[in-house]
Amino acid sequence: MAAQPAPDPARDAAVAAAALSAGRLRLALQPVRPALRPDLLCFHEALARVETPDGALLSAARFAETLERQGLAPALDRAALALALGLLRRDRGARISVNVSATTVGDRRWGLLLDAAAEADADVARRLIVELTETARADPAAALVFRDRIAARGASFALDDFGAGHADAETARALRPDILKLDASLCDDDARVAEAVALAADFEALTVAEGVERRPDARRLASLGVDALQGRLTGEPVCEAA
Repeated sequence: MAAQPAPDPARDAAVAAAALSAGRLRLALQPVRPALRPDLLCFHEALARVETPDGALLSAARFAETLERQGLAPALDRAALALALGLLRRDRGARISVNVSATTVGDRRWGLLLDAAAEADADVARRLIVELTETARADPAAALVFRDRIAARGASFALDDFGAGHADAETARALRPDILKLDASLCDDDARVAEAVALAADFEALTVAEGVERRPDARRLASLGVDALQGRLTGEPVCEAA
């Protein structure tokens, strides 16, 4: 596999758009594990990857925000959802989360894709988690309708990037996610972690600390009441076969 080129948001977004058009999106699965039982598995997060012309794989962090600004995030999210649903159909024991941009919340085609999957196989929908990312601000009313539609289909709803971007306590209280994912930038601050854990307890949400790389941090987060961990310590993202 070729080394990743230096970041260039405009170029990376163009590569991603071309890959989407050609059906060359891939998913890298990263495990989320219980903080007190790292030998077990809660679920996998499906992270989008696209291939450059020279064979390197670019992560969504390189192009997602640019695609949002260009109005192309819904296309990315539909493609990622379709791939994740396919994985759930093939592996009946899997539980997978897939990211959705705030700009996709009102996308009719994304919703119809979920509806069709749930109607065809309710068990697939029950093992799906939808993570609302917070790099763009979602309309509060539309986000609540989106959250309720996901719940009606039997899937779980997660609020991603809590403590960064637009995700805050007010948003979390309004949306009452099943899973509250704590941004890595928040996880170094014990007081903020404790506040997030207390907030999540109000609506009985599972808390996941992101970006965990060291065992001392894992022990500290577990002692603060965080339920699950995600990061290099729990496992690197691994791409599904093309």
